[in-house]
Amino acid sequence: MTRSKLLILTLIALLISCNLKTNNQSTLQQFAPGTYHRVNENGEKSGTLLVYPVADSTFYIHLFVTRGAPSYNSGSLYREVNTSTDKAEIRFQDESSDCHLALKVQDKSITITTLKKDCGFGYGVRADGTFVQVSADIPEYFENMDGSKTYFE
Repeated sequence: MTRSKLLILTLIALLISCNLKTNNQSTLQQFAPGTYHRVNENGEKSGTLLVYPVADSTFYIHLFVTRGAPSYNSGSLYREVNTSTDKAEIRFQDESSDCHLALKVQDKSITITTLKKDCGFGYGVRADGTFVQVSADIPEYFENMDGSKTYFE
């Protein structure tokens, strides 16, 4: 086989390999930056999830959830999440909390499942549910319970 034919075959194999890798990566759904809302059975917004990209596989997540009427109990958390797949976990434990949440990306939504429920939220408040993306804009900040702003950068 001539040297030029070998070079051409090598280039073709390389192109096919790159194309297969690109196609496989595009089918994997990862955490897309933006704003996500959860809606309760009455059609009212009961949670907001903000996803802010830090690096290729690192995100800041701000979660705000509420129980709604009549008590309007609520809770929030702000954590760094590391993942390179369509799944992630948030775990933290301190003197008042023992929290473990599983997050899974599907289409333009993120589903949260509580694995350990003591996340420091108000009475009857849970993070569980599907949060649907309502904006792909990268959030700049979130508002704290006292109305102050925390900037992601």
